Amino acid sequence: MTSKSTKKQLLDTSKTALTFRFTLLEVMVFLINVYIVNTQSQLHQLTNPKLINDSRTHESRIKNSLLQ
Repeated sequence: MTSKSTKKQLLDTSKTALTFRFTLLEVMVFLINVYIVNTQSQLHQLTNPKLINDSRTHESRIKNSLLQ
């Protein structure tokens, strides 16, 4: 009797550990994907001159309006 319950407990524990590992792996993959998307977005902003010019003209408009 005790060996059956011990085996069941070990099986339940190993299933829980396996589930935890897969959940942890999924979280890590999600965070890596978020990091990659943010990096790509930042690179796109750096390499796209139109975005840079738009932000500069917006800043210059604000400065000009403050000076007037």
